[in-house]
Amino acid sequence: MQLIATNNSVILNSDQFFRFYPDSIEDMMDIGKVWIHLTGEGNLINKALAKKANNTADAAKVSAISDNCLLAWPLCPAQLGRVSSKLVDEGFHTHEELLALPAQLAALRARKPQQQHFRFAVIHGFGSGLGDSLVGMTAFRCVAEMLGEQLPSFSVDMLLSLEYNLGTAELVGDAPWVDRVLFQGPSLEDFAQYDGYFDVTGLLILPQYNAMPTVDWYLWWFGLDPQAIDPSAKRNRGNIRSEAWNNVREVLRQTPGTKVLFNPQASTALRSMPVELANQFAKRLLELDDSLQLVITQQLNFKHERLIDFSGKTASIQTYLALIDQVDGLITVDTFALHW
Repeated sequence: MQLIATNNSVILNSDQFFRFYPDSIEDMMDIGKVWIHLTGEGNLINKALAKKANNTADAAKVSAISDNCLLAWPLCPAQLGRVSSKLVDEGFHTHEELLALPAQLAALRARKPQQQHFRFAVIHGFGSGLGDSLVGMTAFRCVAEMLGEQLPSFSVDMLLSLEYNLGTAELVGDAPWVDRVLFQGPSLEDFAQYDGYFDVTGLLILPQYNAMPTVDWYLWWFGLDPQAIDPSAKRNRGNIRSEAWNNVREVLRQTPGTKVLFNPQASTALRSMPVELANQFAKRLLELDDSLQLVITQQLNFKHERLIDFSGKTASIQTYLALIDQVDGLITVDTFALHW
């Protein structure tokens, strides 16, 4: 987790949100003027500061502050999971034991024996991708089960970022124990409302990320033993709203033949098919099978009578989920569709 502050007040008025950032006090930490940094917010603030200073060289910039400074702050929530704070010793503590979370929750409960409801935050959700979020939520359902067993009552806020696909909010917000899905970092003053937090900042460089299956890594990072989790609990799942499901059904039922969803794009260019290659691939599929109805959600550079084009109809991730659920087959690159 990283904190940000600025020594010059600025108003950020963007498509995503409106917020006033007061200038920080340099010789002391004012918890109402220091913010949890969620990816993308700092860049927007820097642009607003540059615009305010007419792009001169002396424009103020956002200052990054390490979360180490929070260890001595009595109101700071405890970090939970594979790395914890404020529960074992005074610093950040890496847990070698496979099952770390139950003892952490017991310590948290012992600190607040009269408290009946506990609030938690997940910093940066489960990474910025839809696939990461789907797998992360699968793992966090196991965490939520543990929270329910150890605590009288609890709720979780998902702190995402401006770089998230808005469909992610639909994936992580359906769980009954999720209270809010936020795209802005709270001030430290607001952060004090939580009893604990899980931190997924810098997902790709966190310890052991590439050493185990993704769902097992999330379980491990959140303080659970992946090998002790029933394999059926590791299956990804989610909700498809009836309106989206019925809309897709209405289109697909009108067309006979085998319906295959072709998705050539991922969240990164590295895992996506080049446009021309995707066009060639799709044309060849249609040539090989006269009964094939090729369903697409990203427009290709050619027209065909057996292309079912949903590229103008996927206003939400729900339509995409409904398509995956109802087609006869799927051809895709390494992306969210495979996880679902």
